[in-house]
Amino acid sequence: MSAPNAREELSASAAVLFQRFGYARVSIRDITASVGIPKGAFYNHFRSKEALASAILSQHFNALLEALVQGGSETAGARLRRHFESIAPLTQEPRSSPLQVISTLAAEGPALPSALALQIAEGVRLWINSELCKIRCLEFMARSRRRYGKSVPYRT
Repeated sequence: MSAPNAREELSASAAVLFQRFGYARVSIRDITASVGIPKGAFYNHFRSKEALASAILSQHFNALLEALVQGGSETAGARLRRHFESIAPLTQEPRSSPLQVISTLAAEGPALPSALALQIAEGVRLWINSELCKIRCLEFMARSRRRYGKSVPYRT
């Protein structure tokens, strides 16, 4: 397994394990065993379990925010629909959902290292602010449709 693939596999597997069991109940040994690499090889890719969890949180918060801003000519409603589909996937395959991983880790509160708790708090703050902005834009478009009989183009 090449280095970038091993890093990605460790990250993907850890996200699934964190989502299912939580941060505190998952060991580095659990993570490495799930992808079939020796425990010592973990440290070629991440300094610690905390560093791995931080990378996963960054990736998942970026995915949540990215889903809101992508879309080019899509309507705001289509963007929100795509965003909600991205946070609550309808598949049964064993992969992680950004919102579920973040929620599981956030629920551990005091058991988490303080840096991870702060990262979650900041990520949630940014995501909520972004969500509220999109909702306000949708409300504005609906009001303009009622008032003027047409919608005002939505731009990000």
